[in-house]
Amino acid sequence: CKRCESRQAALGFLFSYVGLVQRESDFDLATGLLPREVTWDQWRLFVDELLASPNAIYKNIAVRFIYGELRLNRLNFIYMFTRGPLSLGFMAIWTSYRQFVMQNSAWVIGGTAWIVMVLSGMQVGLDTAFGEEEAFKRASYGFAVFSILGPISAMVLIFTYMVVLFVWNLVRTRRFEVQKS
Repeated sequence: CKRCESRQAALGFLFSYVGLVQRESDFDLATGLLPREVTWDQWRLFVDELLASPNAIYKNIAVRFIYGELRLNRLNFIYMFTRGPLSLGFMAIWTSYRQFVMQNSAWVIGGTAWIVMVLSGMQVGLDTAFGEEEAFKRASYGFAVFSILGPISAMVLIFTYMVVLFVWNLVRTRRFEVQKS
């Protein structure tokens, strides 16, 4: 029935609030979302009653509220899939440029470790019978050049993208400040 569906949706919505408002600081931020007459102590009592029997509440919640949140990386993937690969995403994953560099350079560091292992194997190969074969020498030379230029190029690309991102954010912030004033 329509009333049951509305009740399930309302209970699920309320259940999400329970997940969002877990501390008094969260409660202070949610003042516009919760009725003004509700105090922190009343909210805690209400939450304790609501969570006293979690199995009972799950039977009464709309299914869409049971499976958890849609994570930011999934939202960004969906956004990129619908808007194109060069879109900036639904919301930035990085809260600082330091996080951006750390996350994006991690795969370069991992790749460099793999390159070091392959180069070690090739060095051993050059000292054995493989070292006499011209094709192996050319492959070793090519991979050695790649191992030098690859990580450097990747880091230059990461830092270039970071600078572009910085300039983009700066321009958007300046535009917003002009619109605000």
